[in-house]
Amino acid sequence: MAEKKFNVLFSGRLVDGVKPPEILNKLCVVLELEHSQVRELFKSGSGAVIRKDMVGSTAYAWIEKLRSAGAICTVKEVEPEPPSETPFSGMEAFNQPPSERRPRPQDLESCLKPAVTPRTTMVPKGQGAGIFSIVFKIMLLAAMAVAGWWVYQTWLAPATPAFTAYASFAEAMARGEYQKAVDESQGDARVYVESWIQMTKPGSLKIYGKEFSITPPSVSSIAGDIAWIKRKRKVEEKKSETLVELQVEQTVCRIPPGVSSALCKWPVTFQHDVELQLVDGTWRVSGFKEIRLTPQDK
Repeated sequence: MAEKKFNVLFSGRLVDGVKPPEILNKLCVVLELEHSQVRELFKSGSGAVIRKDMVGSTAYAWIEKLRSAGAICTVKEVEPEPPSETPFSGMEAFNQPPSERRPRPQDLESCLKPAVTPRTTMVPKGQGAGIFSIVFKIMLLAAMAVAGWWVYQTWLAPATPAFTAYASFAEAMARGEYQKAVDESQGDARVYVESWIQMTKPGSLKIYGKEFSITPPSVSSIAGDIAWIKRKRKVEEKKSETLVELQVEQTVCRIPPGVSSALCKWPVTFQHDVELQLVDGTWRVSGFKEIRLTPQDK
């Protein structure tokens, strides 16, 4: 019985961690061939025949040699050739081994190249700065829009009928025109104004049987005449169709008695918490609370 023969075939895989140029150099030493010859031998990649018609022990020994060089190979048994017909001349015909396909150099280079690692997509440095700039501009525009809306609502927005009614009432109170303030108020606000009327109402005093009239001093006689009044609307909230709540900062500047300059140097600011109601088509102050914001020593 004929002894079995084996071919050593390249599996198409390389040992992990070994670079292709290093593998090529090692294969040249193991196979005792030049670089170009090794490339020709491995050019077809997986299935390339490295050694053929070898006995089993020799074939497996070559597998270990090639693996130590970095190329992973396998062993495949050679199929026995079918018996050929004897020619009429009586001479035995010898089967010639099939011609091997000549490998191409580029195939070995491709099989010896390391696997390509996919690259991670990175955001360009300049692009990141551009995104930050856009976000900053959007935030800046939003802040400017909010500030502009606040300025408009506080200083530039047209006065509503409710605010106009409050301004007239506050003006009358500041100038001591209490009867006018009474006519423009109701409820708790009217009670508050009437208390001022009682405080400034002329009275009389009897001394030794004689009656003397007493007129309390007015605010103007004590603090001076009003030079100007400014109001800053902080909150205006419409609770219903007939009820509005306001929070206003009113600054009153007076020229004290005996001061010749027309320029006011001592303005005083108050906070007004106001409630207004719509009665018979007219807005009236129904609640009024005044808080001094400027310290008393000024």
